[in-house]
Amino acid sequence: VKKAAEDAKQANLAAHFGDISLSVDELQETAAAVLQNQNIDKLRESISAMGEVGEIADDIMLATRELNRMDWKVSIGMELTEDAQEEYQRQIESFVERTQELLIQDQYALHLSVEVLFGDDEEKANEVKRQINEFYGVKQEELEKERTELEKIISKAREDGNISPEETQEIADQREKVLGIQRGVLGDEYESNLNLISAKYQKEVLDADSFINLQAEIQEQKSQMM
Repeated sequence: VKKAAEDAKQANLAAHFGDISLSVDELQETAAAVLQNQNIDKLRESISAMGEVGEIADDIMLATRELNRMDWKVSIGMELTEDAQEEYQRQIESFVERTQELLIQDQYALHLSVEVLFGDDEEKANEVKRQINEFYGVKQEELEKERTELEKIISKAREDGNISPEETQEIADQREKVLGIQRGVLGDEYESNLNLISAKYQKEVLDADSFINLQAEIQEQKSQMM
């Protein structure tokens, strides 16, 4: 799963970034500028916030696996008891709520990243934050729409006291739309991070490998300062 996630991230980076790589010296210079120009505590907070995004994403993945297991039970002819149906619905509601929490946390983490990168340029920082807020506002609206539709499908499926394989498939298809919002946000985040760095330092365009190496270089120099 981790390898698949890394491959997806690499593909997303390569799709959005240019073909010019930064040299080792350029990476070190850029990373040093981030650390020297910003408050180290704010950088720690930003890294921690990004870590929490990952934790929520892991929770969503585990919830999806459990829901898939219950869908499978129904698909092979097992009927869900009333209690099992209640648990099934509760887990779906929790799955959507955690997705909403992920959007909020990811938005917060990006705000912190903006403060780290643009701490000396309040006007630019506010403009980037405005764009971030607009983007996540749209995503929240999309999520609310899919949540409402999912609730309708579940309610209808439970009307006769039993959830059929066809109904669990419909529910699963709707859950996939919710997951699609999450994937879109986390994928766009990498492009957003690159744009922030490019705008800040006016460097040549980074490629996927350079961006990953830059993140590692920042972490390495931060460790040396502690």
